[in-house]
Amino acid sequence: VDSAAENLLIALETIPDNGKHRWVKGSYEGYIIPFSTYINELGYFCRDYVEVIIRNGSRYNVFENFACRDHDGTWLWIQTKSANETKWLN
Repeated sequence: VDSAAENLLIALETIPDNGKHRWVKGSYEGYIIPFSTYINELGYFCRDYVEVIIRNGSRYNVFENFACRDHDGTWLWIQTKSANETKWLN
């Protein structure tokens, strides 16, 4: 979970829209695809993104989320728009 959070910050900060940031840590791996960057109604930068987390190379979850920078410039997760039940890779 810590690796996913660390890599999310890297992806939000450095990956362009529709780019992919992949990470691996022990038996976990995943990727993050930011797909939309915009300024919200309060004037903060926000990004919509898809996050996939794979456990033990066989189970995965997909989340569609969005995050915004706060007044200090730190990325904060705001909301999960959708998430699947854990699935098994074929």
